[in-house]
Amino acid sequence: MASDSDSLQQSPAGAAAALPLMPNPVRIEKNRPALPMWARLILIVLSVGGGVSGVTSVVVTLFGPAATGWANVAICLGFIGLYTFVVVAGLILVVDPSRTKPMMFALVPQLAFWSSSSVSFMFACGPWALVSVSAIRFYFGFEIGSQWSFRINQPVQGQIGVNVLAVWVLMFLVIHRVIGSSRHANTGH
Repeated sequence: MASDSDSLQQSPAGAAAALPLMPNPVRIEKNRPALPMWARLILIVLSVGGGVSGVTSVVVTLFGPAATGWANVAICLGFIGLYTFVVVAGLILVVDPSRTKPMMFALVPQLAFWSSSSVSFMFACGPWALVSVSAIRFYFGFEIGSQWSFRINQPVQGQIGVNVLAVWVLMFLVIHRVIGSSRHANTGH
C-alpha cells in the first residue's frame, strides 16, 4: 500500500497525460506589437464599462414609455448593437493585446457629433469630451458615462462637434500600430 506522500508525487509527464489537451481557440499573431499593459487596462475598463453602461441606458429607454413605434425600437436596437460591439472590442483586448483593429472600429462612430433639424447623431461610450460649434456658441463638455442620441426631423439647433477623447485614443492606437509595426519589422521577429 502506498503512503500519502507517494501518491502526491507524480512526474510532470504523468500529470500532463492525465489532463486532456484542448486546442487554443484564440488566434494570437506574433507579428503585431502588443499594447502596453497600462494602455490596455485603461481601454478595457473604459470600453467594457462604458459599453455595459450604454446597453443599460438603451434598454431602459427601450422598455420605457418613449419607445413607441417600430422606428424607435429599431433605433434602440441599433444602439444596443453599437454598444455591444464596443464591449466585444474591449474583451478582444483581454484575450489578445495585439488586436487593436476592433477597438479602432469601435471608436469611429464616437468621433463626430452633429445635430440639425433633419438629422442628429451622437454616440459616446464611457467618458467623452466634446468640442462643438454652432451658429451662436462654442461649447466644451466633459462627462463620464455613455451618451447616445439619434433624431430625425426634430427642431434642434444646428451644431457640429468632435469627441476629442475618442480622437486622442484613436490617434494613440494608430501611432502605436504604425510605430510598433516598424520596430517589430526592424528587429526581425
